[in-house]
Amino acid sequence: MKKGFFGIAASLCLVLCVSFSFAAEQVEPNDKCTAAGPPPASPYCFLQPSFSAGFSEAGAANYQFNFSPALAIFEGVPAENLRTPAFPGFYIAGDLPYAVNDRLTVTLGARWAPGYNDGQGQETFNDLFTGAEFGIGWGSVSSDWVTADLLASYVLARNCSCLKDFSVVAGFRYDYHHMGLSDPIFNPLVVNETASDTIGLTTQTWGPVAGFTATFPGYRCGIWGGDIKLGVLGSPLVWGNVDYHETYGLGFLAVATYNGNLDATQSEFFNISAEATAVSWKMCSGLQATVSIFADYTQFYGAGNLTGQSFVGGIPGAVQTSPVGLDMSPDLFTAGLKFVLAF
Repeated sequence: MKKGFFGIAASLCLVLCVSFSFAAEQVEPNDKCTAAGPPPASPYCFLQPSFSAGFSEAGAANYQFNFSPALAIFEGVPAENLRTPAFPGFYIAGDLPYAVNDRLTVTLGARWAPGYNDGQGQETFNDLFTGAEFGIGWGSVSSDWVTADLLASYVLARNCSCLKDFSVVAGFRYDYHHMGLSDPIFNPLVVNETASDTIGLTTQTWGPVAGFTATFPGYRCGIWGGDIKLGVLGSPLVWGNVDYHETYGLGFLAVATYNGNLDATQSEFFNISAEATAVSWKMCSGLQATVSIFADYTQFYGAGNLTGQSFVGGIPGAVQTSPVGLDMSPDLFTAGLKFVLAF
């Protein structure tokens, strides 16, 4: 997967770099109504705080837990596959960029995307001895995805070929993602299932971020329209931890927990974003406002080795602790409006 990430990033960098390497003419904005437009902005603004709101959807994802032989015998299954449904919800975000100079900008950002689905999540097992597949459906699933990042952006080139500017980006990103599953759907093959069963799954990841953004002059007429900005960010090294907790019934309490760390060399993510200016106007002297339409997609891949523990309350010695392998692939899509003030 890392080869694919590097291949996409390298190809996009090559196309964009070549596009402005053979020309250096000044780019003129495509504005047929210049007289109606706001006065030209200063070369750069020190502060451009923004607020975003819109729609989010954490896509359907697989979480595969592979048990060691000892735990497989104790559980009666060699592995567990948890497939979560898509989580539609809303999205809010805030960014506070500070322009150190006309090329270097440092931005602190935070995002929140809660979601809920009353459809069906699916927990699937294969019987250790017969190989028969069976599972539990979950009728209620909720999700919270929080992101915080600190990014530095440096403009490498301006007004070259078809580009208004081309910037490299580097920094740090943290993600917190929690899911809760409840309301199990009765399956007669699962003899230990009860209505009070629940699953909680939390993943936290952090790591370096690198990528680039490219801004193109779009069509503009007066206050309407403006620049189009595309970005690619990601990291082939992601650290993190996972905490899984499931309660289930046998007429008395039974609990399974798996927790541990992701393997940074087997975990990664990439992010693709697009933003188009819809309206921009001068509110007063020294203050300009912009409203943009944006879309953003993030995909994570993770793997690691967890410590698994299963026990049944009330039965002496009915506790098993053993290694558990993990593979996961959560993702998140957002779209909406972004409001920016430039001082």
